[in-house]
Amino acid sequence: METLANWQPNSSWTMAEWLREARALRAALHALGMTTPRCLPGEPADCGASVWEHYATYAGMLKGAAQVKAECHLGPGPGLDLAERVYADQVASHKH
Repeated sequence: METLANWQPNSSWTMAEWLREARALRAALHALGMTTPRCLPGEPADCGASVWEHYATYAGMLKGAAQVKAECHLGPGPGLDLAERVYADQVASHKH
C-alpha cells in the first residue's frame, strides 16, 4: 500500500489549482459550521502536510458531513432516497 509521504494524485491540476480547490472544500466546510485551521502550504499556520493531504482530508470531512446531515435531518424515506440517488448520479457523472 502506498503511503501519503510518497503519494501523488492522478490529476493534471497545477499546484495553484490544487490550492484553489482545497480552499474551496475548506470554505464549504466552514459554511457548514466546521472550522479548520488555515494551514495549507504557504499559509500562516502551515502544518507541513501537503496540499493533497489537505484536499483528501477536506473532501473526506465534507463527504462525511453531508452524509450525516442527510441521515439526521431527512431520516429514512423518500428524502434520503432522493439524496442517495442524486449522490450516485453525481459520482457517476464525474468519473473519468
